Amino acid sequence: MIFGRVREIWRYPVSSMGGEKLESAIFAPGGVEGDRLWGVEVDGAIAAPEKRKVCRPLPDMPARLLGNIPEVLLPSGGWARADAPEASAAIAERLAARVRLAPHESLAPRYERLDVHVLTTAALASLAGWISDPAQADPRRYRPNLVIETAGGVEGLPEQDLVGRRLEIGEVRVEIVEPCARCALPALGVDGLAFLPELIHAVSKRAGGNFGALARIEGSGRIATGDEVRLG
Repeated sequence: MIFGRVREIWRYPVSSMGGEKLESAIFAPGGVEGDRLWGVEVDGAIAAPEKRKVCRPLPDMPARLLGNIPEVLLPSGGWARADAPEASAAIAERLAARVRLAPHESLAPRYERLDVHVLTTAALASLAGWISDPAQADPRRYRPNLVIETAGGVEGLPEQDLVGRRLEIGEVRVEIVEPCARCALPALGVDGLAFLPELIHAVSKRAGGNFGALARIEGSGRIATGDEVRLG
């Protein structure tokens, strides 16, 4: 059964920072190749934009992967490697705090997570109907790895209904394990989107505080935008 097609692919080379939209990526057990390789320490503690006000600008600061080392976008418009002093200095200036960038081998991950976060256009359409400005129901708020454009007739929150089932994308199988419990992070303004606490209240009231789903990858292979997604 055709469930839909891959609409967007995202990875976040530096946890808590903005991500990069890809045309294709390797998916394997553990997640998207190059996803969340590094972390950010702010004033001596792991960055947590959903909890610490000082960290709130981080999701609006893009990072990308070049080779095996993430790069951070500088205010000048150029990029600096995450291991270069310019990168941490730019973040420190924006946050007005002490900042350290480091690979997760030496800096603990912000939280333990499953391989990927899956979000559907059907869920986004539902969200648009719950809030005062439908244009604010934007996937960038939710930091998904896969955005699936669902087939006609699929409505509501289908990724949550699929818990325990598998999606097949070429050679890759995506096992939907659990709904994604939402923190306050999606309310933050990123890429020109508004600060919108209304989103948190809407998801809490209409979806029990869950939006999107967390999944485990079985098999490995390259997934590209436009690839067919089948329900296994």
